[in-house]
Amino acid sequence: MLELRGPVIEQDKFHLYEAVDTSVDPPIYSCVYLYTGNMETGWPALGGTRWVRRPFSEFEQAAEHVRGTARELAISMTIKNSILRSADRQEGARGLFQWNGGKGVIWSPEETLTPYRLMCHGRLIEYIGGHYIGSKDQGVGTSQLRWIEKATKFTIGLGCGKDTGEGTAAGTVAGIWRSAIEEEMIEDTGLSPAELLVNAPGGLNVLRNNLLSGLSILVVGAGKVGLPLLKYLSDLGAELYVFDPQLNKLGVYEFYIWLKRLGAAIGTEHRDLLEALGNGGRLFASEEEALTSGAYNVLSPNGGPTEWLSLSMRDSGDTRCRAEILAETRRKDGKLRLIAGAGNDQLPATAGKQAARDVALGALDEAGITFVPDPIISPGGVIAVSHELAESWDAAEVVRDCTRLVNRSVKDCYSAARQSGTLNSSAMYAAFKRLSGVE
Repeated sequence: MLELRGPVIEQDKFHLYEAVDTSVDPPIYSCVYLYTGNMETGWPALGGTRWVRRPFSEFEQAAEHVRGTARELAISMTIKNSILRSADRQEGARGLFQWNGGKGVIWSPEETLTPYRLMCHGRLIEYIGGHYIGSKDQGVGTSQLRWIEKATKFTIGLGCGKDTGEGTAAGTVAGIWRSAIEEEMIEDTGLSPAELLVNAPGGLNVLRNNLLSGLSILVVGAGKVGLPLLKYLSDLGAELYVFDPQLNKLGVYEFYIWLKRLGAAIGTEHRDLLEALGNGGRLFASEEEALTSGAYNVLSPNGGPTEWLSLSMRDSGDTRCRAEILAETRRKDGKLRLIAGAGNDQLPATAGKQAARDVALGALDEAGITFVPDPIISPGGVIAVSHELAESWDAAEVVRDCTRLVNRSVKDCYSAARQSGTLNSSAMYAAFKRLSGVE
């Protein structure tokens, strides 16, 4: 029988709610973490629902892992939403983005998320009573969210006219563009971020063909965010490289069909781009090959596990974290100067994992690589679903908001980091934490 628990109130204003049923095999477990520090604004917490499939021999191990994942992601969402609110105020205050932060995680080692498990999570969201609004995330797409909605009215995300990955990709373009200007890797032409991507007949097309000329970019993860991002970057004149294990496993055509089935905002032009990159030798066969290549000066992580930079590579005997590997590649005449992508929680945000975070930041600092924290780059999903609150949902307006607000946040972070007297990854991370107001 399903048991709904919570809230467990933690010292740093995060509340934990859980749904548990150990009478079935495998047991039911999901949880929601939400931040209550700014609840006086009258806005609930917003965060997607992630599916964790990792098998565990003991149920409590699974529950502990899921709680830790949800807490990390909830902190990241809280920071992301706080910085988004600030950018919106500076850019004219549309008033659509006043959310607090939260995250839901469902654990199931099965091949699919069953309707019952999804509805159990929906019952948990309903139990929270409107203090948290659930949406999509990795493993939980449109069809899964529809099942969650059978058990709760507190969701958002099914009213978007296009997949939210397109908005996230647009914001990531703006983040890379602004960061490259700040790093003096490309020229500041004075282009308004709202003009970076424009609405034209046939879809959202790029206005400036050579704006990113001079940047060679490795995109890690070519999924619902990464593939639209690749097309934007290509049209802006960037040189591209790609690593995606699923792409390598399926091949270009089957990978494209798989993404289409997931509802990605892509067309045949995206498939053609992947084929061209493959024919040009731009698809890395392994993560080790990708991270040890000196061919690119920008790395854009848009997939992979949380804490990606502070963890070691999977299926590798190299125990160093990815940041240390990238730093060594840079010292061996590599070109990498900038890391800017939308992959969630690339460094752990909790105080308990500060040591791992400091190792990664220190390695990047020594190698002269600047890391732009991903919560600044990745609010496109929040922006896209928030536009459901507007009078009408307009894809062009979503993209314009994504580009202008991410541009503002990146500029603010660089400005705050420079006040420390040293511009490096550690200064950028400290600046972004100060800007968020979340400790």
